Amino acid sequence: MDNGVPMKYSRLTAMAIAFAITFTASAQPASPASGPQPSAPSGLLHQLNDSFAAVFEKVAPSVVVIEASQSTPKPIPGLPQGLEFFLGDSEGRGTHSQPSIGSGFIIRPDGYILTNYHVVGDSDEISVKLHDGRRFSAGVVGLDERSDLAVIKIEAAGLPAAELGDSEAIKVGQFAFAIGTPMELPYTFTVGVVSAKGRKLAASRNYEDFIQTDAAINPGNSGGPLCDIDGRVVGINALVSGVNRGLGFAIPINLAKNVAEQLVSSGHVRRPWLGVEIAGIEESQRLQQLYPEVSRGVVVTGIEPAM
Repeated sequence: MDNGVPMKYSRLTAMAIAFAITFTASAQPASPASGPQPSAPSGLLHQLNDSFAAVFEKVAPSVVVIEASQSTPKPIPGLPQGLEFFLGDSEGRGTHSQPSIGSGFIIRPDGYILTNYHVVGDSDEISVKLHDGRRFSAGVVGLDERSDLAVIKIEAAGLPAAELGDSEAIKVGQFAFAIGTPMELPYTFTVGVVSAKGRKLAASRNYEDFIQTDAAINPGNSGGPLCDIDGRVVGINALVSGVNRGLGFAIPINLAKNVAEQLVSSGHVRRPWLGVEIAGIEESQRLQQLYPEVSRGVVVTGIEPAM
């Protein structure tokens, strides 16, 4: 340490320098140009620097800060937690609001905003603050707990909508950028890479196809966009393992597009339903014993009544 400044480069800076030097070595001209020239690595780093800044400048105007509140009965001092539920509001205690802060992004210029279900799902009041400082009350258009997605709407027009990309086209190792409100710090911009695709997580019961990234994601990033180097949204930041451990997870935008379209058009999501319960033979020793002649496949273990 020297004057409080770390002597080692950050991981991202070191990676960028290595990239610049490697690229320069492979593209070095046969004879140096006459006269003083700026060093090629420095030039490439400035290009990379400008590219990162351009992503934020493109995406940030479409990102919003969401403040959601839920009214709960005021606790009675000294009363065991949970007991006040049975008392209702007969004591004139009133209610108090429990606010939470998350993120979202505009998907249509007429005020439609995409975010996570867990950001707004149980809220009584929703307030949205835009990048330009304006604040609006928002209403819920549709909720889908299964995919952890929600669409809300504010009464405004001519808003900057985010450009949606193709999550199937992203590659592990490419740059990834997250924008959101972690720890109540709005428009925080973090950089990393796509660490993995198609992640299955025990913490998520309903949906298992997450994009993993090491771009720093913390509580409050939920609902914000995960973008590629061109400023296109490829995912919706939804989960984090611990706090800033380089293990963030986003819902692919291709899934979110389909869900959002259905929520806007009808307020809910329709999914195919067979009405049967199945189990894989390969995953059950009991089924393997019952059907020794069958090595692969599934067995219908139950039939649900018609909905």
